[in-house]
Amino acid sequence: MVVWVPDWPVNCLVVDLPPGGCGAVTHAECIEIASAAARRCGVRSGMSVRQATYLCPELVCLPRDPDREARAFGAVVDAFDTVAAGVECLRPGLARCRARGPAR
Repeated sequence: MVVWVPDWPVNCLVVDLPPGGCGAVTHAECIEIASAAARRCGVRSGMSVRQATYLCPELVCLPRDPDREARAFGAVVDAFDTVAAGVECLRPGLARCRARGPAR
């Protein structure tokens, strides 16, 4: 069994965004990952920050923070561990466990 949170680097930054706000994780003046709200405005991965802010003026661009991503996903892993034993975090945003225990 797998728990996968798409766009985790953006989703873990939700406290920095207004409710329903458009956000993106950037690196070297390029968009790495955009939130669903930003994608609805036309923002895509690989796009320059300048072009993205033109398409979505309210876009909040934040740098990637691997430590914060890992800390925030720890709460998700702990919750997953309450219903399944042997949860293994593969990377922030992706965790797995054996399906045998939870299936019972």
